[in-house]
Amino acid sequence: MDEGTMNKGAILSKSVAAEHKPILFAERSHALDETDSGWQFLGAEDEDMAPEEAQVWAVSEVIEHEPTLSKYIDMPAGTRLTRASSSTAWRVVIE
Repeated sequence: MDEGTMNKGAILSKSVAAEHKPILFAERSHALDETDSGWQFLGAEDEDMAPEEAQVWAVSEVIEHEPTLSKYIDMPAGTRLTRASSSTAWRVVIE
């Protein structure tokens, strides 16, 4: 993993960050600036999350919370990861 990416920020939904629910959806957009990784991580009920409910974590903190994401973190913008539950494999789509 790129150490630069590990220190950048990622957006987490309230259910993942505050309620410690599993990450079931991840998407990487183009970074907004040099501190942004472009990653967003959501739980099952977060499709209509209000922006003010989001938290920003370092990517390294996200990996500590969900180690199975580590092999995908350096994938390019346009990457989308989904899974049905915390015990199923990630499905990867790159657009």
